Amino acid sequence: MGNGLYKGDFFNHFNGLEDKREEGKVYHRLTDILFIVTSGIICGHDEWDKIHTWATAKSTQEWLKKYISLENGIPSLSTIKRGFAVIDPQEFSTRFIEWMQASINLPLKDVVAVDGKTSNTLKNEQRIHPKMSKPNKRVKAAVDFEYRDVLIDLNFNYCYG
Repeated sequence: MGNGLYKGDFFNHFNGLEDKREEGKVYHRLTDILFIVTSGIICGHDEWDKIHTWATAKSTQEWLKKYISLENGIPSLSTIKRGFAVIDPQEFSTRFIEWMQASINLPLKDVVAVDGKTSNTLKNEQRIHPKMSKPNKRVKAAVDFEYRDVLIDLNFNYCYG
């Protein structure tokens, strides 16, 4: 893992996540899949196909290759979904929380809330925020995180939906 790849807090926390995929049939590291999806979500893509479309863009691939090797290119959409389907939700949640705690230096008792449940709508329904021109789309994660007292409510929807 030379050339500066797989370095940093994200990889420190997610390397070693149990990969239950069948050995010999794996062409993409689970860490690569996690990094692609997490980066896609941070960039505002909240659905599997949108994350995959974002990841396959040439400029995105150039950026991703600064952090991960992508030896076999970008994983297919179905590979990304299968990668998340085999992850133990509790292990992922624990590692995600630890990553956030290590990455975010907040003053005592500050709260960071990322709550996708409030914008969770039916696929055909579009609600426009009064101050925004773009519709709120379905977000498949909800995180409430209180630093220090560690009040954590972390729900991830691992469905293919």
